[in-house]
Amino acid sequence: MQLNLSSVLFASDASGASAKSSATAGGGLKPAQATSGALKFTMLDTSLALGGVTANSRSGNTVSFSYSGATAGKILSAVVLGSGGAVKYYGKLLASTAASGTASVTLPGDFLATDTVQIFVEEANGDNQTDFASAYKQLTVPVLTSGSVNRTSDTAATIGFTAYFEGTAYYAVVDSGATAPSKELVKSGGTSLGIVTAGAVSGKAVTLTAGAKDIYVVLDAGILSEPLKIAAAAFTGGGGETPGKKIFSTRYDSNFWNWLMFIFLFGFIWMWF
Repeated sequence: MQLNLSSVLFASDASGASAKSSATAGGGLKPAQATSGALKFTMLDTSLALGGVTANSRSGNTVSFSYSGATAGKILSAVVLGSGGAVKYYGKLLASTAASGTASVTLPGDFLATDTVQIFVEEANGDNQTDFASAYKQLTVPVLTSGSVNRTSDTAATIGFTAYFEGTAYYAVVDSGATAPSKELVKSGGTSLGIVTAGAVSGKAVTLTAGAKDIYVVLDAGILSEPLKIAAAAFTGGGGETPGKKIFSTRYDSNFWNWLMFIFLFGFIWMWF
């Protein structure tokens, strides 16, 4: 018997508490465990299909989505893959699929900008048996984190954040502590920051007014992310001295002593002669 490694989606324990078969539909995503002992494989099966997935809405860490072109009567599942393609989380979302429908997945709290959510249809066969699955379909989930601000004046600042997906970012500004705008209002009533790519984003210029402000940023990647709040303290200036306001500044002290020395020497010479 030969195993086609290119058809292996991932491996898991064949049985036990950490086995893939211990996951239940609707039970959420479970952290992947390092395998030990006997293995079972989840294999790509081209007879199983999933045409596509589209995110519809996001509330907190839970993303609702539509799926279509699915093989009916199978399990709808999800994995979170790290940047290197390793499975970090696995879960069963629906016990039985229709050809098309809706489902939801709750992202783990340590979901990273380099992670991806992959949805697939599978035939799960229990402990010590091979599972078969359709090809992955990536679910695009717009997420923003790690906001920062550098205020340069009463009316200007630059902001940074981490975007989990590529999309168009928008921002809106309100007074500090004011009611947060909805994500829809940030987009419709705010200002575009242009297209941003996944990963760290920095140096995005924003326009403010005097005083402490709250800056809200959203990402549109097919659906809108929840607003990211970035607090901008009131501008206090650069800390430099205003010329002419300080009596004993270095400049005036130098001039004063130069003139004093000149007058002293002139008077001494005049008295001598």
